[in-house]
Amino acid sequence: MAVSFFEDFLAQAREHFTQVLVYEHPFGPLVELECKVVVHLVSLCTQSKPEDFLAIQQVYQVKNILLVHLWQDVWCKQSVLVLNRLRSFCGKNHRVFARKTQVRPLGHLQACQFLTENHLLGYLKQKYHYGLFDSTERLLAVASFSALRLMKSKGAQYRSAELVRFAMAAGVTVVGGLSRLIKHFARHAQPNDIMTYADRDWSLATGLQQVGFQRSSITSPAFFWVDTESCQRFYPHHLPPSITPKLTGLDSHATQTFLQNNGFVQVFNTGNIKMYWYASE
Repeated sequence: MAVSFFEDFLAQAREHFTQVLVYEHPFGPLVELECKVVVHLVSLCTQSKPEDFLAIQQVYQVKNILLVHLWQDVWCKQSVLVLNRLRSFCGKNHRVFARKTQVRPLGHLQACQFLTENHLLGYLKQKYHYGLFDSTERLLAVASFSALRLMKSKGAQYRSAELVRFAMAAGVTVVGGLSRLIKHFARHAQPNDIMTYADRDWSLATGLQQVGFQRSSITSPAFFWVDTESCQRFYPHHLPPSITPKLTGLDSHATQTFLQNNGFVQVFNTGNIKMYWYASE
């Protein structure tokens, strides 16, 4: 593992958490925070495979402990957001009850600014955005939903939507916030169900289950290419425009060799948990 990544994370973790324990592991250092969450630090140079990480997850899941796989490129680009989320996991946020907030629709610009500042995956344009505001007009949480889609396989008028993003302001936990936003959207748009994904690198999906989501399936691990200079991730089918013309006509092996010779490294996640919330009959 790159020394700077490990040392930088450890130094900042010790500033934010009172108890930080480090364990050596064949797949990369494990850092336990406040006895509540374990962070697996993953170098871009790792030789591990998705099944290795899934095996570590299973060990901690049996103990009902959240294990986070933190890749070097994610820390490099978004260390502040990473620390904010870890602090939330460890119960260090200021708690606000959702019943003391107001739900309002948001414009794209307002939703974009909030999600860019508070969600690891940033903003993604969707049809519906709703926010929770406190009595001082501070925006505390945002949820983004897709347009409704007809699911004819489930019935002629069956409509489904997707919860695409949910985030809370740094340092704040809105107790019951997601539930309130889900119910508000359901009353307004009247979907039969709402689908969402929980990133297995970061979640056991317990929070979603608490607001009524049910597990449907688990997706396979996905692979990405990281530009080691910018630490930007790209899907294999959506590489930078400056690169794609040079890949024309190359087979998968030649493509991989070209990318590796031009500063790209392949990384992966451990898949997603697909979940559904169903409207009451």
